[in-house]
Amino acid sequence: MAKIYSVPIPEPSHEVDYHSDFLKDWQRNDAKYIDDVRAWIKNRNPKDKYAGVLYAHPFADGYAQYMILQSKPLALVPLPVGDAWRLPAAHERGLTMVDIKQYMDFQKAFHGGT
Repeated sequence: MAKIYSVPIPEPSHEVDYHSDFLKDWQRNDAKYIDDVRAWIKNRNPKDKYAGVLYAHPFADGYAQYMILQSKPLALVPLPVGDAWRLPAAHERGLTMVDIKQYMDFQKAFHGGT
């Protein structure tokens, strides 16, 4: 069963000023946030091979994205990126590392290892 945590990293800025590259700025802010969260997690759990792994679960018209904080016991960090979807709380709490590994194996097979 997963526990959900937040991290002490400021959330990405999603202010839109509609200049010509606002979407690139949005994506760049999200990517920087993901990199910062991953670095913080890997520094906290350097021996956990799953710490810092991105888990994106299809939801609504996009993905609910999480990063694995630790695999034993499973702890996830919801990532407020893209549309910032989150799974329903009961689904979040019910996730196990087995679920995540199965989904990662499916993604690897479906996308040819990417």
